[in-house]
Amino acid sequence: MNQDLLEAAERHGAESATVLAAVGARPVIDRIRARRRRRRAVSTALLAIAVPIVVLAGQAWMREGRDQVEPASDPSTEIRLDAPLAPQVRDAIENGDHDAMRALFAAGADPGATVGWDPYHYVEQAASRCDLEAVAILEGVGAPRISPDDPEVDLAVTHAVGPCEPDVVLSLLDSSPVGLTRAAQMSLVAREGTRATLLALVARGYPMEIDGEWSALLDAARSGRTSQVATLLDAGADPTVVVDGVRVDRWIATARFPEAIKELVAEASERWAQEPRWP
Repeated sequence: MNQDLLEAAERHGAESATVLAAVGARPVIDRIRARRRRRRAVSTALLAIAVPIVVLAGQAWMREGRDQVEPASDPSTEIRLDAPLAPQVRDAIENGDHDAMRALFAAGADPGATVGWDPYHYVEQAASRCDLEAVAILEGVGAPRISPDDPEVDLAVTHAVGPCEPDVVLSLLDSSPVGLTRAAQMSLVAREGTRATLLALVARGYPMEIDGEWSALLDAARSGRTSQVATLLDAGADPTVVVDGVRVDRWIATARFPEAIKELVAEASERWAQEPRWP
């Protein structure tokens, strides 16, 4: 069996000459086995305590009804160096098994693998699971975050903005290689993000409009995001700002938008007309 693993590792070593040429195949296998032994020893020792805790935590999670996707807390990815590595990388990301991810890439897994998947799927999968460490690992081995079709699209951000908590989204925005402007980030969250993330950007002082050019309110309305429209208005977004020569409130009133959005904007526009404006 040891000889089979050694031969398998050496075959995959051809895919990653830089790593395996320096350390050989056996150290990779030894490191993987050592991690597994340590994990199993810890799991056995804590099993009696962990089971009731996990059950209670699961019940609490269900009661809260959270949409946040979290990495697995008990990684269990089986690593086989004599089998294709790409599916194992996908499993490791799904399990939140960061040790397995590192070991697989060290053994020669291709960060841009295309086996039945978009070559950028690893980053998308990790980001959609709100797993910042997995995204960092992928970046470290050269898995790109920028879309091949649009250099202004950060795949990690676009896949995290909907399901993830604000701290995850903000972290990915801060580390984005795309360099989106604050207005572009606000626009994306208004169109696709959550209310909590939108409020987090407002708290950071991100703009909600640029007179004559752009309005996050209009972006949210165009996407049919009633809750985001209400959040922006509550946060002080100006419904009378002009975009492309037309006031946002008039644009929304005369175009085909959901009635709930039209009512929210009309009411806000009336309030703005009654409030004093300061120079």
